[in-house]
Amino acid sequence: MTTTDYIITQATILSAGSLTHDLDLNGFIQMIERAHSMGPPLYPTLYRDVSAHMKMIEAMARKLRDFQDEYKRYAESIMVKEKNGYRVGMDLAKDPDKAFLRDPKVDDPEDNTFQP
Repeated sequence: MTTTDYIITQATILSAGSLTHDLDLNGFIQMIERAHSMGPPLYPTLYRDVSAHMKMIEAMARKLRDFQDEYKRYAESIMVKEKNGYRVGMDLAKDPDKAFLRDPKVDDPEDNTFQP
């Protein structure tokens, strides 16, 4: 993996976290659970046709909820670091092959390279 690939992968993961962090996944999962309990007696043919896909979506939602929790922990840790004077992030505007993780009190502000 190149540094650029690493940065793009990291940015994609963080974007996914940003896009999904405020979804009500507990409510979504509860709706699916209700469909599992009410679907067979009320709509047996429809439930039979869609239940396998609903179960897959439910499994993804449960995993996404875990991802959501991890993203929230990450976001909280970033806020603490920035409060303490550390700057954490990526500088893709200048050069996609460079990112920064530095203490501005110690590091050279012009040296924003990142080596994973």
